[in-house]
This record gives sequence, C-alpha cells and structure tokens, in this order.
Amino acid sequence: MPDETDPNRLPALLEGTREKYLSRRGDGDPEFAVGDRVHVRKRHPAGHTRCPRYVRGAEGEVVADRGAHVYPDENALDGREGADGERAEQLYNVRFDAEDLWGDDCTDADGLHIELWEPYLVASDAA
Repeated sequence: MPDETDPNRLPALLEGTREKYLSRRGDGDPEFAVGDRVHVRKRHPAGHTRCPRYVRGAEGEVVADRGAHVYPDENALDGREGADGERAEQLYNVRFDAEDLWGDDCTDADGLHIELWEPYLVASDAA
C-alpha cells in the first residue's frame, strides 16, 4: 500500500495531468484570437452549462486565451450516451460592455469579463 505521507507521491499523481487537461485536444487550433469580436450563442440547454444567461446573444471581445480545459457541459453528462467525458475545449476571457448587457443606466464603465468555452461562441461576422 502506498504511503499517503510520501512527499514524492504528488508528482507521480500529477504526471501527465497538464498535457491531459491543459493542452489542445480534438479538432486543432483555437478558433479565436485576442482582439476577435464574438457573439455568445443563444442556446438554452436543458442540462448543465457554465454560460450565463445574461451574456447569451451578446457581443464581446476576446481579451485572453486561457488554453484548453475540460469542457464542463460534456463532463457533467457523466458517461451518458453522446457524452464525450473529459474533452478539452479552448477557454477564453471575453469582455462585454456593461451597457450592452444591462442598458443605458449602467454605471460600470469598465465592462464585464467572463471566461467562456469555445462552443459557446461564434465569430461576430458569422452571427
């Protein structure tokens, strides 16, 4: 039985984790780059999603590419038919003007930054 207090145990457990979860897997290069204008798809799934309703349909700007991470919408399906388990998808930080989300009376001049996975987004010129 392994020694739970062994300080060398953690690196062995983490071996390959970065490559598995933080590297791009699947269909290739990221679809968006910093500076791209994107629209959030206006979807209302019956199950789990990390895409806030208040940004669905809104336009924003990609300000950072966070790399690929486990896509929670698929991971939450937990092996059900059609689920792709721990599939990684590109994650972006997208900035929205607060006025565009909440109207003219908004006082937040700095806007709002939200982390959104690539499947939530479409290029603004394709929206």
